[in-house]
Amino acid sequence: MLLEKLTEYYGLPGEVEAGFITEHLEGYTPEDEKKLYEETLAQRTKRFGFPDVAFLTKLFEKFPPASKATGKVLWWNVCENCGCEYMGNLTCCPRCWRNGYTCRQVRVRKGYSIPDTVVRLNKPYTSSFKDDPSCYDCVHCGSHYCRFFGRPEHDCKQRNECPCNHCCMKAVSEARESQYEVKTVTVKPRKVS
Repeated sequence: MLLEKLTEYYGLPGEVEAGFITEHLEGYTPEDEKKLYEETLAQRTKRFGFPDVAFLTKLFEKFPPASKATGKVLWWNVCENCGCEYMGNLTCCPRCWRNGYTCRQVRVRKGYSIPDTVVRLNKPYTSSFKDDPSCYDCVHCGSHYCRFFGRPEHDCKQRNECPCNHCCMKAVSEARESQYEVKTVTVKPRKVS
């Protein structure tokens, strides 16, 4: 949004400036981008053309994203073999697993938000059983991640259309079975004769 608005006002940016803005917008909300845009208009007139990297560097330092202000840094893995980006809780690269490898050579990427291109799986383990296939071995591998997977308290509105419904309902029933009632029992001291 910021790059488009700046382009409308100042004209086409250079490749370096466009790349700089795209790279540094990670973690910014639409409200944050609006502040950046307004500050740019206030500080730089149209006759000087599109803001240069020096100006943009100062701008991004002055207005960090809201998530950066809280200090919460998120991380995920990048496979050294195929370049697939996947969540850090997964045991190995899902793309390599589908191709018959168990590649565990990774780099770690950090950011203030996780991009949508990062592969997420509902079941992070690779072990499949007859009645319980893992997401690694499923035909829908990584394409139907749900943050409410297996949560009994969530009322799913897409239950009928979701291809992961069977596994989700099984996880919900297992979660309900594992819940147990805690009872307090008082024990009387034994009389010693």
